[in-house]
Amino acid sequence: MLKLVYYELRKHFLTPVMLLILLLVLIADGCKIYSVYQEASLFSGSNLEEFKEAYEELYPVYSGEITLEKINSLLEIYRPIYETVQNQTASTRVDENSYTYNVYSDELFFRKCFLEELEYDYTYRSYAAGIVSEAKKNMDFYQERGNTYEYRRSLYIGKAFHGREIRDFYNTEMYQSLFYYDFSSVLLLMLTVYGCASVFVKEEETEMKYIIRTSRNGRGRVYLAKLFSALLFFVAMGILFAVWDFCMFALFFGGTEGTASPLYAIKGFKDTLLNLSMGQGYLALSIYKITGLCVLCMIFILFSLCARRILAALMLNLISVMVCVTAYDHIYNSSRLWNPVSLLCARTLILRPDFSNLAGYPVPQSITAAGVAVFLLIGLAVAGWLLWKVR
Repeated sequence: MLKLVYYELRKHFLTPVMLLILLLVLIADGCKIYSVYQEASLFSGSNLEEFKEAYEELYPVYSGEITLEKINSLLEIYRPIYETVQNQTASTRVDENSYTYNVYSDELFFRKCFLEELEYDYTYRSYAAGIVSEAKKNMDFYQERGNTYEYRRSLYIGKAFHGREIRDFYNTEMYQSLFYYDFSSVLLLMLTVYGCASVFVKEEETEMKYIIRTSRNGRGRVYLAKLFSALLFFVAMGILFAVWDFCMFALFFGGTEGTASPLYAIKGFKDTLLNLSMGQGYLALSIYKITGLCVLCMIFILFSLCARRILAALMLNLISVMVCVTAYDHIYNSSRLWNPVSLLCARTLILRPDFSNLAGYPVPQSITAAGVAVFLLIGLAVAGWLLWKVR
């Protein structure tokens, strides 16, 4: 069986053409990440060397544990600069006494690099406490009215946000871009469209299917070997791109200090139900992406079973991708969870406290989506086996 899987890998995926495409796709992904860095980072421009120097000098002082002493020290520097800018009494020329190159750039530097992030981190505790307080009020309200589901939902939210705080200040610029980066998902999707098209069609075109039918135990083993080889290859591709993206972002943005910080330290994730670190959050999103890729792989394999030519299978794969993407863009209710694209863009599953009502119990949609994915994988595998038997 292992030999069959190996031969299927070599025949369909470990070909010179596929490996060349993979190399080009990785290079394109790296170039795209660099362009994201150029657009998103405050320190990407060549004319911002002063920002880099000032940041490298001040960041070690104010990073780490958030204390009132650090905040007051920073405000003592910032307030006179802010007042000068507000009064519009400073020159726009280069000032040798400034931290960057003049007082206006100093105000932008301290506000964007330190104060806005520190303010968010410091006040998040009260923000989370407010959500817990509101959840308790809702629990009392719905308990009086006998609404068990809403009571349980409020209880779940209260528990998720209870005791939350951001104790440390670190640069989260890298993760803010990494979590919103979807270009690698598009590249993986195109690889899957191309790679899965020939999995079963090749036997149809070469008439090898007649030999397989007459071989002992050939039909069942060949089907499983093709299935396992496709899933194994694209799981490996998902892992490769997850590691590649992380390394490229770390290289360009220059550090991963915030890896152990809570996921909600990123402003866009302030309402997430997950109490994970940023590193754990990225791992979770990568697993969701790989799972979605496997579901799409199974769909494309079904088309490969139905088609008689590789071109026809490719067209069916592309059409299904367009249908899934269009449906994802226009459907916003719980039926969206049946769309594998929602797993490729799993960020939307954890940004907000969204639930599915399962027998009166609130289940976070991130968990529901995982259950739906497992169901789809099993169902598609069984459907493929039935098609393979009558092919």
